[in-house]
Amino acid sequence: MGCNIRKIDQAQAKAMAQKLDAKGGEKGDVWDDGVHENVRKVYVGKGQDCIAFIKFEYVDDSEVVVGDEHGEQTQEVEEFEIDEDDYIVYVEAFREKVTQETIVALKFETYKGKTNMHIETSPGVKWSKMERVQG
Repeated sequence: MGCNIRKIDQAQAKAMAQKLDAKGGEKGDVWDDGVHENVRKVYVGKGQDCIAFIKFEYVDDSEVVVGDEHGEQTQEVEEFEIDEDDYIVYVEAFREKVTQETIVALKFETYKGKTNMHIETSPGVKWSKMERVQG
């Protein structure tokens, strides 16, 4: 049993990309940064009681591409950097516990086990898990 991991170029990434339907509540806007080869940084902006914005930085070939800020800019920004030889394998979103309408935390984990959050107690109700996230 083995694993075959290979780097793909921009043309292959576009051909393999699968567009997912937008999910969520009544608030906010649908957004799409397009197809990119590698996610290198994720910026998560925290508001008073929720995640207020998210922004991704990609690397296509050797060119750094900074995605748009989605949401409202905040003072408190968490930066999660992904190593060049690694990639995000899943994302978990947590909603607040009472109405479950507001996302209060996002957890990213890479193939090599790196994460932006080491959770001992759940920050909310786990809402989603998206596997094998690529640019």
